[in-house]
Amino acid sequence: MVQRPVSAVAVVCLLFILLYLIPLGLRPLLIPDEARYAQIPREMIRNHTWLAPQFADMPYYEKPSGGYWPEIAAQKILGESNFTVRLPYALAAAVTLLLTWLIARRFRDDEPDGRFHGLPLYSVLTLMVTGEFFIISTTAVLDGVFTACVTAEFVFFYLAWSEKKSPGISFLWLFLCGLAVGCAFLIKGFLAFALPGLGIAAFLLWERDYRSFLTKPWVPFLASLLVIVPWGLATAEAAPDFWHYFVVVEHYQRFFREVSSQHPEPFFYFIPVILGGAMPFTLFCVPLFLGGRELPWKHSSLLKYCAAWIILPFLFLSLSKGKLATYILPLFPPVAIIAALCMLGAQGKENALKYFNITVKFTVGILAVGLIGFLITNFAFHPVYGTGQMPLLGFTVLCVILFLAILLRAIREKTMKDKYLTLVIAMFFLMPAWQAGLPEIVMNQKAPEAFLKESVAKIPPNAILMTRDQFLGILLWTTGRNDLRLFYKTGEFEYGLNHSPDKEKRFVSVEKFKEMLDNPASRDYRPVAVYVTAGHEKRYNTLPQFRQTISNGEISLMLFE
Repeated sequence: MVQRPVSAVAVVCLLFILLYLIPLGLRPLLIPDEARYAQIPREMIRNHTWLAPQFADMPYYEKPSGGYWPEIAAQKILGESNFTVRLPYALAAAVTLLLTWLIARRFRDDEPDGRFHGLPLYSVLTLMVTGEFFIISTTAVLDGVFTACVTAEFVFFYLAWSEKKSPGISFLWLFLCGLAVGCAFLIKGFLAFALPGLGIAAFLLWERDYRSFLTKPWVPFLASLLVIVPWGLATAEAAPDFWHYFVVVEHYQRFFREVSSQHPEPFFYFIPVILGGAMPFTLFCVPLFLGGRELPWKHSSLLKYCAAWIILPFLFLSLSKGKLATYILPLFPPVAIIAALCMLGAQGKENALKYFNITVKFTVGILAVGLIGFLITNFAFHPVYGTGQMPLLGFTVLCVILFLAILLRAIREKTMKDKYLTLVIAMFFLMPAWQAGLPEIVMNQKAPEAFLKESVAKIPPNAILMTRDQFLGILLWTTGRNDLRLFYKTGEFEYGLNHSPDKEKRFVSVEKFKEMLDNPASRDYRPVAVYVTAGHEKRYNTLPQFRQTISNGEISLMLFE
């Protein structure tokens, strides 16, 4: 009996290493996000600006400095590589998984009938293979580290609240909760208070625990100040304008105003995002719903806590004018716990077993037809994978076939636990398709490292190099140059340019660019190279004819004498 949980933990750790860690360096960096979160820490290291983030040697205050520190540590210890860039975010996923296990274990121990004995393991496995959690956790975006901190806030508070025997231990959990709030604040600001605050307040009111509502939040709040206040004062000294920009633009405008740079989306935007992000478990909503009806919703504090963790933060984020799919990542740990609970609640339910089998057959049928159609399209009509990517295509197809074959095996299993576990195992064989690499059609647009390295080599060494804003980060990362100029529009660099002493040199409008080309002396007779979005060359038809164009179909390099 002792060997089984030890073996399960060892298997989960091994799978995490194989699926999350080892392949991190296989894919090129995605633009603009991964390139941005690779380049900013590099510049913070180079310029020793630990509290004032810089991007292209310009002030960049969209996020606090704390979110870049794990990446700074990784680059200083392991050097610069795609593996290093993504490593902190994958390790943050490991922390989130551990915290999910910790809170699920408390629920299991509170249920003496043994019905939920496997909840910690199944919750972790569910979260590991959930689509959005896996993809974002293996991508260099700050939401992964922020999710680990927010999950710590929720978990530590629940452990403090549910600790009835020792006030000292409860205080310790609350203190740790406050430190997690402080760390989350250093990554994304006031969301560190908003998301857990709403969820926890809703839970305490639901439980009618008014005493805890009035007393317990003070310890985390005061503990968070031990982290936030020293950092905030040091930041105000290092970057006097940081707080004005971060509060007004990154919080007020993002929440209340539809600003194009803040990704405005409708209220319902996150509904399809969370349904798609919870794949493959969204497909099995009917058997999970049948199992959910058997759960002790009225009497289980953890079920109420997980529901509060999801519902109010989800509504809060939906009210914001600015939205990105990654924003709801902190909601997936409770989604995984509830999905695992629903599965355990469906044990012995014939209807749940029947609908699980129907869903498997439907999913396998649709994906098999889709795979055949994709292969026909790829080879006969519109190639998605390039001619040099046939091994990658073969590997991806193999992953899909193995997934379908193992998923079909779930039909033969007799219990919901075994069926659910087979679904998870099937996902383990599908997940490497994401890590192995991207098809050429996606790489050309979203991961153009190879094209940029090849095309930069064809630019004369003395050329003036300019680029559209979306390519600046990846060009800085791949070339190591710090003399690149922005072309056409400022984009996310508007604030940095306005606070840069050499704005006139760093940004070149179309009109100014035409003047440079008409007057070669103004550029010391140096050639000019410009990266633009492919197909947009016609926008610049008033310019002198460029000598050469190099394109991958999505990005074009225009060369001017």
